[in-house]
Amino acid sequence: MSSARKSMGNAVENFGKAFQEDGAVGKTFTPEGSAGGAAQALGGPFDQYGTIGKQFSKEGPAGGAAQQMGEDLSKARSSLEGKS
Repeated sequence: MSSARKSMGNAVENFGKAFQEDGAVGKTFTPEGSAGGAAQALGGPFDQYGTIGKQFSKEGPAGGAAQQMGEDLSKARSSLEGKS
């Protein structure tokens, strides 16, 4: 396998991991993260259980889409490296 394919695979996997709940981007939207924490402080609909806040959990539509995208990108590495 070429080093370019391996490097591309690493980059795609790392990009995907960043958007998962515990990744660099994803964790900012948890109640303990900077964005999620600010929403928690506002409370009401922005609270993690509120009508807006719950959209950003990994079970919600926005958070769930980001989580799924992150997982899919992380798995795409094997395709880039020529593995099925």
